[in-house]
Amino acid sequence: MTDWYVPGFKAGGPIRSVYNLSELLKTKLSINILTSDRDLMDEKPFSNVILNDWRSCDGVKIFYATKSEEKKQIRKSIASEKFDIIYLNSFFSFPFAIYPLMIALRYNQLTKVVLAPRGMLGEGALKFKKVKKQLFIWGFKIIGIQNRIRFHATDRFESLSIKKALGQKVEILEVKNIPVQVIESEKPKFDLENAFIFASRISPKKNLLWLIERFERIASDSFLNIYGEADDIDYIDVCRSLIKTERIVLHGAIPPDELRVVFEKSGFFVLPTHNENFGHAIIEAKAAGCPV
Repeated sequence: MTDWYVPGFKAGGPIRSVYNLSELLKTKLSINILTSDRDLMDEKPFSNVILNDWRSCDGVKIFYATKSEEKKQIRKSIASEKFDIIYLNSFFSFPFAIYPLMIALRYNQLTKVVLAPRGMLGEGALKFKKVKKQLFIWGFKIIGIQNRIRFHATDRFESLSIKKALGQKVEILEVKNIPVQVIESEKPKFDLENAFIFASRISPKKNLLWLIERFERIASDSFLNIYGEADDIDYIDVCRSLIKTERIVLHGAIPPDELRVVFEKSGFFVLPTHNENFGHAIIEAKAAGCPV
């Protein structure tokens, strides 16, 4: 169960994590993906998928739920008890993490749950909307859910952050993230020393504001192209207000295949993030021959 899935791309890493994992396992396991009917921040649903029905797609079954059907389908899926594992791809999402946990608790299915926090319990992530997150963690621990489910961490650092937030007794499955397949790439022959790129969701955690402030001070012909969907409107407005030069350009989000071309034409990828669980964009930049 995940908030966003392909053909969506604006949510970045969470989509790539589930997609790459599914691609790796789909020939050995029966995988069903329950997700929303639209991409991050979109007002309208996808126009190229079947909604509110389980459909086979490239080796997995996918259910794109409309807003009115999300809770109903989550409840129905968990109550059916036909799944061996219920994999949740978030920690703080109400529709695709908190609500499924409530239903799993009601139907005594918590032992089937594997929850992937996706870096949301890291110190750099928890300092944003801190009070709201700490209240939820407190309630989570009061009910004792943390000791009745398993957690998926992608490395020992995330394991430590989960234990620090939820207690030392939580059960953690430490399995590395699945990166993009690396395809050999030859860099273009022209000079790219001055071409910088930022490609990620635009939110306080990704620290774009810091980058813009410092890039504005550079007295050179370097330029910065910014790609990504803003999931914090106030934050992107502040970032936009600080851009005083034509050397910094906001482009919006683009699909992964188009982003690869941009990486190939860029000199350096810059990501001054406060916290990353894995950083798919880092691997994708390196795979396209773009130094990080």
